[in-house]
This record gives sequence, C-alpha cells and structure tokens, in this order.
Amino acid sequence: MGRDWNEDDVAAYREWIDGWIADRAADGLAADCADLAILGAITFAARRELTVPLSFFEREGGRGKWTRVSEGTFRGDYDRYARWARRFLGAQNLADHVNTRAVPIEEMRAGDLLVYNWRQTDTEPNIPHWHTMVFISPNRLWMGNEDHLDRPTVPVAITDESPRGGRLPRDYLSHPDLFAEKGSQPSGRRWRFFPRGA
Repeated sequence: MGRDWNEDDVAAYREWIDGWIADRAADGLAADCADLAILGAITFAARRELTVPLSFFEREGGRGKWTRVSEGTFRGDYDRYARWARRFLGAQNLADHVNTRAVPIEEMRAGDLLVYNWRQTDTEPNIPHWHTMVFISPNRLWMGNEDHLDRPTVPVAITDESPRGGRLPRDYLSHPDLFAEKGSQPSGRRWRFFPRGA
C-alpha cells in the first residue's frame, strides 16, 4: 500500500523522531522498548504513506518460516498495524537481520536502534530477553517502559549514558529486568526498510 522510503524521508524521520518521543513521554505514553521504536516508525510512515515491512519467525510442527507483514496487510490502516505490532513484535524482532541491519555504533544516527541482549534477573531467569533503545546521539538515548499488566510501569525515559561503554548502571532507571553484566554488549541497528546508505 505505502511507497518505499527514500533518502529525503529518512532525513525527515531523523529530524522528527526525538521530538515525537519527547512529546509522547510528556503525555505519559506506556510503551515497552520495542513498541517505542516500532510506533515511531509506523507513526511517521503513516504521515507520508510509506511502507513499514516487518517480519517475524513462526514455528510450525518442528519447522519454521519467516512471515512478512506491513500496513498493506491491514489494508493501509496504520493504526491497526501499530496495535498488531505492539502485541506480536518485540525487541528480539528488531535484532533480526530481516528487520534491521547492523551498523557500527560510531556510524549511528538519530532514529537508529541500540539493541542489548540482557542477562535475566531471578524474576525471568531463563527467557531470552532483549532490550532496545532509540538512538538520537551518543549521549541521548530513549528507552521505553514496561506496560505489562503484571508489572509496575515506569515512564518512557531518556538517558545520557553513552552506548560506547557497552554497559549501563546496575539499577538503570529502576527497570525491573535490566542488569548490565555478562552478555550485554550493545549492537547498533538500522531499519532495513531505509534505503541502504541513508
């Protein structure tokens, strides 16, 4: 339904994303880390009628397949697509090579994603747990909150922690599950629906 992104679209998105998240945070948005990144992309795309193709891996009877969805799956209804994505996609999907491509941290730009693979607490000790931040600059990163009904919700927050160190403080913004110890090196990611080089 939507058209492909071009370099002008990406440049406009990079200018827009920080202000959009700041406004949503001031409004008290409840969105987990992946939701924050996905909502930003879909919201901007809706304004310009751009496509936002995302894929997820489905297992069926011991086999698996990649399934691709976009606003076209929902007949151009970006709001329905955003609701579906919030329910069925997570930070691990943003680390998948089909949705984002790796970018060196020193080459990251506003709107790129910083993805961590976190060690679990005793609350969820054996579940693969990923965490995503929306990168604005090396000292300006946005993180979503937990919006699950069985956990306390913390505000969408900004930090001036630099991703270059690869570790975040132990009680980072009182998030219930984030412990920056083993296995928490960050990975820079860029949306794959951006044209290469943009």
